[in-house]
Amino acid sequence: RQLLERLNSSFSAFYGNGEYILSGTTDKLWGASTAFTYELMKNIKASLTYRFSMTDSTLKTREYTRNVIYLGLTATF
Repeated sequence: RQLLERLNSSFSAFYGNGEYILSGTTDKLWGASTAFTYELMKNIKASLTYRFSMTDSTLKTREYTRNVIYLGLTATF
């Protein structure tokens, strides 16, 4: 979505199930991501992204929660 003339944003989410028949393990995976991009100059953009993902499993050693923050610059030529 374009918030301002030079500022854009996006959001996404996902959910999934997995079953491993031989081991009898079941996983549930879900997460979300949001991003903001600001055009500093005609060919340079700054971006900020946050991503969250989580897995629940019947096998406790497979469970995790992940948070990622990304800050970057992109130049096109």
